[in-house]
Amino acid sequence: MELNTFVLPYKVFENMVKKPKWEIITLKLNSEHDKRKDRKPVAVMFNYISRQTCNFMLIGIDYNFQKDFMCYRQALYQVIMRCKNNKVNKIHLGFAASFEKRKLGAKIIPTSAYMQTKDNYNWRYWAQ
Repeated sequence: MELNTFVLPYKVFENMVKKPKWEIITLKLNSEHDKRKDRKPVAVMFNYISRQTCNFMLIGIDYNFQKDFMCYRQALYQVIMRCKNNKVNKIHLGFAASFEKRKLGAKIIPTSAYMQTKDNYNWRYWAQ
C-alpha cells in the first residue's frame, strides 16, 4: 500500500476488456483454503502488452487474504511466469513494493517524480 490510488471509474475496466493488448489475470484460492460460498478472486492483475514488453499496470487485492496467503507476491510471480511463457522480453513491474519485486529477481531502477503547484498556501502542512 506504498502507492495507493483512488477508486477508478468502472468505464476504465470496461475499456480494458475491449482492447486486445490488455491482459487481465485473476487469482483464486483453492477450495480447501476458501470456504466462501462465492469464491471471488483474491487478486486481479491488469497488464498492458506492447510488442515484446509487459507493463504491470494495476492490481486489486482482497486484503482479508493478504496476510495468510501473500496474494501480492503470488500475483507478481504469476505475472512474471505468464510473461515468460508468452516469450515477452521485458517486464515492467511499476513503482513501489521494491522489496517484494527484488525477491522475484527484479532490477530496481531509481526514479524521481516532479510536480508543480499553482497554489502553495497549504503546502507546508501537506508536505509534513
